[in-house]
Amino acid sequence: MATLIQIRRDTQANWTSNDPVLAVGELAYSTDQFKLKVGNGSSNWSQLDYINATPTEITSEINSAISTLIGEAPETLDTLNELAAAINDDASFYTTVNNSISNAIDAIDTDDIEEGATNLYFTDQRAIDAVANGSFTTDVVEEGASNLYFTDQRALDATSAAYDASGSASTAESNANSYTDGEISSLDSSLKSYADTAESDAITSANGYTDSEVASHEQTTSGVHGVTGDVVGTTDSQTISNKTLGSNLIADSNKITGLGNPTQSGDAANKAYVDSTAQGLRALPAAEALSNSNIAGTFSSANNTITADSNVSFPEVDGVTLSQGENIFLVNQTNAWENGSYVLTAAGEAGVSPWILTRCDFCNETAEIAGSFEFVTSGTTYGKTGWVATVPDGFTLNATDGSGDISWVQFSGAGTYDAGNGLEINGNTFSIDTDITATKTYVDGEIESIIGLVVSSAAKPSSPGVGDAWFDTVTGNLYIYSNDGDSSQWVQV
Repeated sequence: MATLIQIRRDTQANWTSNDPVLAVGELAYSTDQFKLKVGNGSSNWSQLDYINATPTEITSEINSAISTLIGEAPETLDTLNELAAAINDDASFYTTVNNSISNAIDAIDTDDIEEGATNLYFTDQRAIDAVANGSFTTDVVEEGASNLYFTDQRALDATSAAYDASGSASTAESNANSYTDGEISSLDSSLKSYADTAESDAITSANGYTDSEVASHEQTTSGVHGVTGDVVGTTDSQTISNKTLGSNLIADSNKITGLGNPTQSGDAANKAYVDSTAQGLRALPAAEALSNSNIAGTFSSANNTITADSNVSFPEVDGVTLSQGENIFLVNQTNAWENGSYVLTAAGEAGVSPWILTRCDFCNETAEIAGSFEFVTSGTTYGKTGWVATVPDGFTLNATDGSGDISWVQFSGAGTYDAGNGLEINGNTFSIDTDITATKTYVDGEIESIIGLVVSSAAKPSSPGVGDAWFDTVTGNLYIYSNDGDSSQWVQV
């Protein structure tokens, strides 16, 4: 029984509309174009080329090529017969022409060709000009027999030949020995006399300067014997470095400015550093909200960041929805070294990207944490509260061995209140402790003596007095008749 193989097929419009990806080696046939495509496993139908052409397309391509060929030829050479006649019906026309050109080139020499602009013909004058213009130097010319190149050894040899060092030394020694003791003594006295005279002249000249001349002398003096560098005037600007004071520095009520923050116990301190140390607190930018529970995420000590473990937006904290760039205060992380003030640097988006918290610029170094305090501006529970940081001895930011733990203690806001009997306090909110109750049964007379007349009815009482009470039997609400200074009205309790 014969096996029937069918090829995947459809109209050209359906292939174009559906544009499927064909499997590797899969054939697809256009039933109205009569053409095939073969799939490669990754390209859509529209990206694949046809592997065949229709007879009509083939005929059209041939006619187009012939038409183009004829259309570009001159009218007298647009047929094969005209082309054959043009080359004298020579079947070896190419060989004949090629041989003719080769023979012509072989017969040509430079005497028959005009000189070009680059490859010039040689002349004696051109050679002389090239040398005169510096084209040749001793680097490219071989050393001759007379004009030798310079070398250190040749210089030493020439010097030795012209100067006898040992003879000169001998002569000098002989001359020195020829001086008598008397001559040497006389020379010594002359030198001492000259030195005394020079010293006296120098002192006289120095004493001759007036105070104003000395004060106005602003020129830098250099080359002083025994002094390295320039000598400057007392009012000139000078940079001093690596100097050791031999005694106390007396500023005489003047200031030393531009001091950096001290790092060693013996360093001088500037006013700003002393002020901050004396106060014991270091203010951080206020946070928009405070989280008193763990904000789960991945902490990076290298980047000072906490990143959500999935693509989610940052959650609402204490009734506050933070925007990107706003501060949040974390005081109760599971890992205490993560506590601190953070900026929401990426708000996150569900299914798109995670949120990211980054320690603020003023609290991302070890020296910036101890004594820091921060206020919280918003929040149902922790708005309008202040907190101060405490750290262990030997604190190191982000250390996970306990030395990096940060504790934040509330010192203002709700922390300044104590909950009395029957009350609870959470942040800034006071609540009644429902486990403590107090009851008393009143009789009508006692109620009236406290708040006035009490009426229970479906309609408002007529002609009420201030302090009267009305219980609405329809709504179940209790009202007190009161006066606010301008008018009287029933006020729901």
